[in-house]
Amino acid sequence: YTFWDIGNSDGCAIWFMQMLNQEDRFIWYYEGHNEDLRHYAHELQKRGYLYGGHFLPHDANHKRLSDYNKSTMEQLQVLMPGQAFFIVPRTTQLMTGIYAARKHLKTGWFDLDGTNEGVERLTHYKKKWSSADARYLDETPDKSNGCSEGADAYRQYAQAKELGLLTNLATSNRGYTEAPAPVCY
Repeated sequence: YTFWDIGNSDGCAIWFMQMLNQEDRFIWYYEGHNEDLRHYAHELQKRGYLYGGHFLPHDANHKRLSDYNKSTMEQLQVLMPGQAFFIVPRTTQLMTGIYAARKHLKTGWFDLDGTNEGVERLTHYKKKWSSADARYLDETPDKSNGCSEGADAYRQYAQAKELGLLTNLATSNRGYTEAPAPVCY
């Protein structure tokens, strides 16, 4: 599965995760800046993974006039035919998604070689400081350190998990049957 934060000037981040023995294992993280969707489609296709689905943020369904009035999701469906794309619904408050991300960080497994940059993004994600109010602003991430894309992409995972979207996919198996475990004597 992949979990995305899509942006243009502020970057695009993608977490790659697989479920194994009821564990969510993050195996890769990719981030790019000033690239179009063809670039990201190529990055996913060249890895050779069999994807169970791609989870996009709520705004991926918005039409973009500069892209022939197609949404990001519609463009990705053309670039990656046969792939399953899902929109993660918007939360009413950013902090709800952040709390979900914190909760699911405790149970995730991370390949530190493949996800090192993403783990750094999660580690350094923070709220924006308001000098005028002398406090951190709960609903405003600090985008100045470049960590919000990676954290927002991970938040898509946590929100999808909270909504049961991954459980529904994992149990439906979409035609894939796991080989039986070998018998050890």
